[in-house]
Amino acid sequence: MNQPIIAAAQVENEIPGVKMSPPAISVVMAEFNTDPIHLAQSIQSMLDQTLQDFELLIVDDGGCNDLQEIASTFGDPRIRILHNGGNRGLVHSLNSAIHSARSEYIARMDTDDIAAPNRLEKLYRFMLAHPEFTVIGSLAIEFSNKSRLGRLLGSAGEKGASNLMRGDVPIHPSVMFRRSEIIAAGLYDDHHRAEDLALWCKLHLAQKRIHILDEVLLNYRVNPADYQKRRLRNRMGEIKVRLAYYPRLGAGLVDYLYIAKSVIAGTLPTSLMIFLRNRLVLGPKREMVA
Repeated sequence: MNQPIIAAAQVENEIPGVKMSPPAISVVMAEFNTDPIHLAQSIQSMLDQTLQDFELLIVDDGGCNDLQEIASTFGDPRIRILHNGGNRGLVHSLNSAIHSARSEYIARMDTDDIAAPNRLEKLYRFMLAHPEFTVIGSLAIEFSNKSRLGRLLGSAGEKGASNLMRGDVPIHPSVMFRRSEIIAAGLYDDHHRAEDLALWCKLHLAQKRIHILDEVLLNYRVNPADYQKRRLRNRMGEIKVRLAYYPRLGAGLVDYLYIAKSVIAGTLPTSLMIFLRNRLVLGPKREMVA
């Protein structure tokens, strides 16, 4: 395990009436029935960060896992469990966590992904040095349970309207953003499996800037079963977002063809979808970052 090179801030337990010093970063997870082994790996990858001044907010969205019990095994007071009181969904969970966060800098994290040890440090230093950007993200290695080899996902650089319309978007769990600017934009809207795309479009229309670092800072878990979530019936939220925002983003004919591409992809057999994604979307195979 890497030794922290940035000292942790003093972290206190939640005590009513006692004001705590805000951490540099608030890491936000929304949890619903994650494999407990994967969840523990994800949490541990955050606790092993080189930058230690953060809080980890895990939203309990009414699943079967006992998050209080899981959190207690780590014995780390930076972990805070928020309860939805039932299954309210990803968007409600993320918006609730953002409101509850004590830092201006919010890092997204999924409950089955694994962060590189320097992920928070790299993103945070870039945000401090580049106040012109509202959202930054990184490249990722898309891996499965079967192998530590995965394929490169994402592309570096600033993302404008053309990028957003043609699928060159931030990898959602890789990003860090400025809390105040996300709240001012209206937070996440409830578009099934397309809440992130809608947010990027809203921010661009509000003249906020998005940038992706040319570094791999996240291992992004995608198993064959996850491709069932990409069937056409689960893409309607994405299609509706594209139809709503493309005219405002100045879409041309080629941009609209990407909607047709999404429809076609949602009708393909899973094995063919995986094959085409590996060949046409993802980069070469690489070892997971550690």
